[in-house]
Amino acid sequence: MTVPSLPNRVYRTFFIAFSVMVFILFLGIDSANETKAQNATGFQASEYGPDGVPVLVRNLPDWKDVVDKAKWIDSRESLIANLGSRPVLEPVDFSKALEAVFVEYPEGKLLILEYGTPQLSADADKRFKDALADPSNTSNVIYRRVGNYNAFVFDFSDATSANQLLDKIYYGKVVQWLGEDPNMAERLDRYLASTTAQLFLGTIFTISIGLGITIGIGVFAGLFFFKYRQKQRGKLRTFSDAGGMTRINIDGLSDQPTKDD
Repeated sequence: MTVPSLPNRVYRTFFIAFSVMVFILFLGIDSANETKAQNATGFQASEYGPDGVPVLVRNLPDWKDVVDKAKWIDSRESLIANLGSRPVLEPVDFSKALEAVFVEYPEGKLLILEYGTPQLSADADKRFKDALADPSNTSNVIYRRVGNYNAFVFDFSDATSANQLLDKIYYGKVVQWLGEDPNMAERLDRYLASTTAQLFLGTIFTISIGLGITIGIGVFAGLFFFKYRQKQRGKLRTFSDAGGMTRINIDGLSDQPTKDD
């Protein structure tokens, strides 16, 4: 008895299923590897985090909750458009490597200025304090220098809440050695350990996905072939102890193919 070949639609089904599984594999690997997005918020910042969000925005209090409403300020015009004309902001000079972000919180309107160097930030800090010390300045504002950030909270209703908002500003300190970094070996060890762990996890993930795809294809192929053989055996008119295989018809019990077969 001749077993008919599998129809073309079966091969197409296998090909489609395999293609989908390979696509899922590459999609999973891509999501497992950390990729650096570029300019995810549309802000033209000088420094971005690994997810494309500017570092200045990431250092805002509860930044994930306010990233969609944070406003990037890169000119005096945009500063006035968001906060109006305020005497304490007169010393702000955007020609001196300055970036700023503005967000409205329930505690008040937070403005963070970031200068390119600590010297510029310190000079601006002195000018802001002088402006606030002027008796003619009646602005409802709390000012503080946080690292190299010059931060303001305007139009606050409660001074305690405004200061707590300033406390939440994160500033990551950066130390730059003029000579050889004494901590280089330690950082290299941490980097090697981190890279090895990522490589190990990525390998395990890839092997797991590949094993899952292989098992899935095997189960699908086995189930299909079982159903196909079961359907073929259902067409037999008499019992064959050879399991449908070709045998010598000595006893006359083997099924004889008909014209329909």
